[in-house]
Amino acid sequence: MSDGKNMEPVVQEETTGCGIAASAALAGISYAEAKRTANALGIYADDTALWSESVVMQRCWIPGRH
Repeated sequence: MSDGKNMEPVVQEETTGCGIAASAALAGISYAEAKRTANALGIYADDTALWSESVVMQRCWIPGRH
């Protein structure tokens, strides 16, 4: 669990689990807990409908790319 000041890294445990790992890090929970929550909501790392190209994410953090 996060102390509210420092974010702990969460290791991506599946090839396509980057969203789960990122969400877990932001929420301050484990990958396993985030995966259980995502799966309960019908969200699965291997669901190709949720995959995106890296350029989509680059727009989030590269100035002028939105």
